[in-house]
Amino acid sequence: MDEFFSYLAELLKTNPPKPEDAPIVARMAEIGIVPGQEFDRSKLPKLGHKLDPKLALLELVHAMKTKKAVDGWLYWTSDAGRYGTDYEQRAMVTVIGPGMNFAEDAVYAFSEKDADGKDYDGSGHAYVMRFEQGQMPPVKGFWSLTMYDPDFFFVPNPIDRYCLSQRDTFVTNADGSVDSYLQAESPGQDREANWLPAPKGKFIPMLRLYWPQDAPPLDSGWIVDPAAAETRTVTGLWLLPWLRGMKAYVYGFPLIMMDLTKEAATAATAGEITAPVNQFAVMTKYPDASFRAVARTGLDTLFAVAWADLEKERLVLSVPDTGGRYYVIALFDMWSDVFASIGKRTTGTAAAHSSGGRRSGLGRCVLRGRGRRGPGRWGSDRCLYRARRAVASGHHRGCVGRSRTAPVRGPVHGQ
Repeated sequence: MDEFFSYLAELLKTNPPKPEDAPIVARMAEIGIVPGQEFDRSKLPKLGHKLDPKLALLELVHAMKTKKAVDGWLYWTSDAGRYGTDYEQRAMVTVIGPGMNFAEDAVYAFSEKDADGKDYDGSGHAYVMRFEQGQMPPVKGFWSLTMYDPDFFFVPNPIDRYCLSQRDTFVTNADGSVDSYLQAESPGQDREANWLPAPKGKFIPMLRLYWPQDAPPLDSGWIVDPAAAETRTVTGLWLLPWLRGMKAYVYGFPLIMMDLTKEAATAATAGEITAPVNQFAVMTKYPDASFRAVARTGLDTLFAVAWADLEKERLVLSVPDTGGRYYVIALFDMWSDVFASIGKRTTGTAAAHSSGGRRSGLGRCVLRGRGRRGPGRWGSDRCLYRARRAVASGHHRGCVGRSRTAPVRGPVHGQ
């Protein structure tokens, strides 16, 4: 735990706590965690010496398991991407993966258990997910249903299909409904267009909703029920120094995970998932079941990620005219909070231009470190103020039908 708390104290120097964090920062100081200073273990009473990071992680996993599913689906919309002082939720999201988009931009729902509280299992069950006529997930962007194994990696299968989405042409029933088949064996050639191959074992389906019509979709009524099985019905305190240390771990966990992720992602030359600081790593092709570098990756968007260092210079993020194609770029600080969302929903897809005194499209925006002086606008660009380090994560719709197109690239330039 010494190493963790020392690491946290050092990161707090370059990623200062936010004003609303003052109460927890004061409490952490009482047990020797002070921003920019080495962890002073002498301030941690004897009981606190038994702290183990695994215990805090187990608490987060337990909290995640006790989160109530909605219509059988587990997902976050409340405060997603903007956590405030809900440190536990921020840490829980980080356990799944660093950073989460605003719920207005994307909702990621997954289902793990059936109505009997048992795991999905393709070895002895064939599942059907039915979308009634006109009841496909209501989105302004697009949706997809992805099949994962228990570790959230793709499942190898004979037709190399890992997700179903609105790009697909489905076979409809006589009443206009659509049945999707989540099972290990083909449902037959006449229904294979609706087949999402499952493993002969446990699996987890994930439903991605980009730009949902209800923003955020706090009313869960439209979220589809989990698959109906053919052989089974499926639905879907600050107390003692020890606890203070646990709370400090939960508070600092996202910052440390973001920094560790940055170190791993920027330690190599530019490629599919890695690139030096201030350069984009661009995924140019869709992965298959052999891809194991990142868990929970999707097949409905290509990704571009850049880790930005704003201490020495401001950066300009450029986005070209995407011709109406969907994209979203979430800008995260190192605490994993989203401080800006750029894309079709917020800035449009056209290149920046003026019309009647009004702007449309993004064109370029300036990323500038907190505390750096200068005008609110720089030339014709939009300015964003934030922490000294940030990460830009872009998703873009790279498929039209089944054809693949070049990804939207957002070059970052030093200024």
